[in-house]
Amino acid sequence: MRSRLAFGAGLAVLCASVTVPPLALAGSVAYFGPISQPGNPDQPAVRLQVRTKEKKPFELRSFAAYNPTTPPCAGAPSGLRFPQVKFPVDLVPVPVTKRSFSAIVVDDAGDSFEISGVIPKKGPASGTLRLVENYSTPLGSGPCDTGVLPWEASLYNKPYG
Repeated sequence: MRSRLAFGAGLAVLCASVTVPPLALAGSVAYFGPISQPGNPDQPAVRLQVRTKEKKPFELRSFAAYNPTTPPCAGAPSGLRFPQVKFPVDLVPVPVTKRSFSAIVVDDAGDSFEISGVIPKKGPASGTLRLVENYSTPLGSGPCDTGVLPWEASLYNKPYG
């Protein structure tokens, strides 16, 4: 009788661990989804991870944008493409207060990365991002700006790395 109870308890634990998403156990939640940028054939996307345990308020663990582009600008007639841009959350902590966040970072050259978003209890996270880079070539120089780009990201249950 004891062996059946132990087996049943072990099976219940195994089933519970299979049905709970792995990121929920790690104390963080990841999201992935498209950036809305009509005319960009590179399918720009955003990926973010939020720490949901250990600290209050929640905190953005990472935020990365893939393939956003700028329209043609001075110094870069075809515009700029950003293959991968990561917001420096290790240098600029981004708290998530009342399920929303907002931050901007500007480097010494005047380049900036601005993010904002809302992470609801249910449904996709959404927000905006903006990248501005001062660019200089023999053809000219000046700021290249993506403009404010909306994004929407759904829960992403694969290991984050």
